[in-house]
Amino acid sequence: DDLKPETETKILFNLGTYHLWRDEFQVGLGLFLHKGEEVDYWRKAKLPFKFWNGGIIPGRTIILYAEAGIGDEMINVRFMKHLKAVGMNPMWYTERKDMAKIFTANGFPATSDRNVIISMYQKDPTLLWTYPMSLPVYLELQYKDLWDGPYLYTLTEYDEKWSWLKESPKLKIGLRWQGNPEYDQDLHRSVPLNQMFDQIKHLDADFYSLQRDSG
Repeated sequence: DDLKPETETKILFNLGTYHLWRDEFQVGLGLFLHKGEEVDYWRKAKLPFKFWNGGIIPGRTIILYAEAGIGDEMINVRFMKHLKAVGMNPMWYTERKDMAKIFTANGFPATSDRNVIISMYQKDPTLLWTYPMSLPVYLELQYKDLWDGPYLYTLTEYDEKWSWLKESPKLKIGLRWQGNPEYDQDLHRSVPLNQMFDQIKHLDADFYSLQRDSG
C-alpha cells in the first residue's frame, strides 16, 4: 500500500517478462506493453488520424507504424497475415528504406515514405493506424499462433554475396545474445552466451555470431 503509483507500474511491467516465462503470453505481453507505455518506455510518435486499439473491422485499411528496432520490425511484420485473415488491409510504415524494400519483396505491403501514408489518408478518411508490437494482444494470439514457418527471404542481390554459406548443407543459426547495457530494460533481452548455447549446442548446425558493439 505504500508503493508510489509509478513504482507499482514499473513492478507490473517487469512482471510481464515473468508471465511470458510462465507461458502466460497474453498476460505477460499485455503488462509489458501497456505498463511500459504508462512509464514512457515506448516511443510516442504518432500519425494524424484515428488510432486503432483492437476490434476487427473487415475492409478497413490500417497502417502499422513500426515503433521499435530492426529486430522488432522483423518479428512483428508476420502479424500482417493475421490482419488479412480477418479481412483488414494492413500497410507497414517504417522509417527504414531497406526494411520497406525487404518486406515488399516478401509480399508485405510497406513504405518508408510518410507522404504515401498522408496521401492514403486524404483518399480514405476512415484510415486507421496502430503500433505493430501490440498486434498479438489486440488479435488475442497465443504462442502457438506465432510461428508456422519462414516468412522472410533474402533479396536476390544478396544471394551471390552470401553464396559461400551454401558450402555447408547444415542448418545455419545466427546468435545475438546481448543488447546495449545502457538500456534501462536490458534485462529483458540480454542472455549469458553460455546459457543460450547450452540449449542449442546439441543441434547439428553451423553457428554464426551476429553480436556487434557490446558483448
